[in-house]
Amino acid sequence: MPEVHDDEKDPTVYYRNYFKTYVEQDLRQLAQIRNLAAFERFMVLLAGRVGQVVNLSGLSDETGVSSTTLAEWLSVLEASFLVFRLQPYFSNISKRTVKSPKIYFTEVGLVAYLLGLESAQHVSRDPLRGNLFENMFVADVMKSRLNRGQDPRLFFLRTKRDSRLI
Repeated sequence: MPEVHDDEKDPTVYYRNYFKTYVEQDLRQLAQIRNLAAFERFMVLLAGRVGQVVNLSGLSDETGVSSTTLAEWLSVLEASFLVFRLQPYFSNISKRTVKSPKIYFTEVGLVAYLLGLESAQHVSRDPLRGNLFENMFVADVMKSRLNRGQDPRLFFLRTKRDSRLI
């Protein structure tokens, strides 16, 4: 969002207005979401899991919304280019589609807003700063490939100990 870098704009106000407009107007019409409070809670919880494998049944317990509904909401967020999934790498292609993906936001500033991070000092102390950096890196690589007309084809490699981007 280039406008955020304008010295006269407050990023917190900008992202709050963006989020409110998106949630209260666009999504309500697009996905016919009736429980906006639960959807907003889902977005904040999703932001708190950025760069991680997302378990919708766990999120279902935290939001009080069925995992089927959360899957639909996630699809809407993907269709509107707010989030994207990064599939795990397996040489067996059918396993790639079955295993759980990681979730990233297209705009890392929106993640920071959802997490309540209003300054660089907040980010430097936040336990998710590594995840935020990973999100920024993955999103920039994805955008770079798309801008060159290439398929993104990015994956993460999950081992027993950790996961790595490839």
